[in-house]
Amino acid sequence: MWGLASSSLLELSILGLDRYAPHTKNKNSDRKGAKLNQALELQAYKETKMLSINEVAERLGISKNKVREFINSGELPSLKYSDRITKVRLIDLELFNTKNRNNNRFDYKL
Repeated sequence: MWGLASSSLLELSILGLDRYAPHTKNKNSDRKGAKLNQALELQAYKETKMLSINEVAERLGISKNKVREFINSGELPSLKYSDRITKVRLIDLELFNTKNRNNNRFDYKL
């Protein structure tokens, strides 16, 4: 997967997380650095992973039309590439799911 580049090390330093960077010698810190690296990779994946309306409907267990209603109402952010292609970022779907579960409006499972 991706390794931490020097710019990422600078970002970790700014955030006060530089002790988790992989250049440390402590085995415990190395494990924490690996976990942090995995978390950063997972976050980057969620921000870039795009789902079609069909995939969103399948994950939420609802109809494609209901997904389109959420998109048209602005409740579910999406990117419209053309008249026929609309995509939803995975992270936006997770936020939508969390918000609606907290409001007891839905109980969807991702």
